[in-house]
Formats: sequence, C-alpha cells, structure tokens
Amino acid sequence: SATTVNTAAQPGCSLTAQYVSDISIPDGTQVQAGAQFVKTWRMRNTSSCDWPAGYKLAFFENEPLGPVNASEPLGPIARNAEFEVSVQLTAPATSGIYTSTWRLRDATGASFGNRVYVAIKVP
Repeated sequence: SATTVNTAAQPGCSLTAQYVSDISIPDGTQVQAGAQFVKTWRMRNTSSCDWPAGYKLAFFENEPLGPVNASEPLGPIARNAEFEVSVQLTAPATSGIYTSTWRLRDATGASFGNRVYVAIKVP
C-alpha cells in the first residue's frame, strides 16, 4: 500500500517552539567584516503534536546578514524534543553592531514559535 507524506501538522495541533540556548556565536561575538560564520540555536518543540519533515528556520527581521539562506529542512521532530538548528551567515563589510532575527516556518511557510536572533559586533 502507498503511504502519503503529510507535511502539515495534525488538525487541531497548535504549533509552538521555545528557545533553549545558544550553541554557537554568543551575543556580542566579534566577527571580522565579510567573514562567514554558522549560528546554531537549541530549541524545543513545545507544540501539542510531533512535527513532520519539511520545517525550517527562516530569516524574519532586522539585518539579514546575507545572503540569507534558511536552515536545512528540519523534522520529523517529536513533541517536547529538543533539537539544534543552524544557519550560515556573513558579517557585513561595515563596522557596527548587527542583529539578525529568525523564526521557524512550517511546510506551508507559516511562521511560529519563539523568535531567535544572533547579535554580532563587526570591528
């Protein structure tokens, strides 16, 4: 028999996610102008259901620190499970303090859960 891959959460599932901790690039980290770096956060699926495959972390607001690429696809992730998610970023060419805010998106592109951010200092 064929199986259908459902990329939507179960009906009635309220999608939520919680920030747990920074794994890399703590706030205020100095990053050289133009340098590429990887920011990783630990988060938890606080939804009322497991997540199917196809979710990702995507740029939400402030400085894109581009080129902005969403995370690799996430999932499936069990309810209450912690997971790590990373994005590759590039420091701006101009000195200053920069914040880039990201948020989870489900397979339909809808944003949900805690916003997470990286805050860097370019000398």
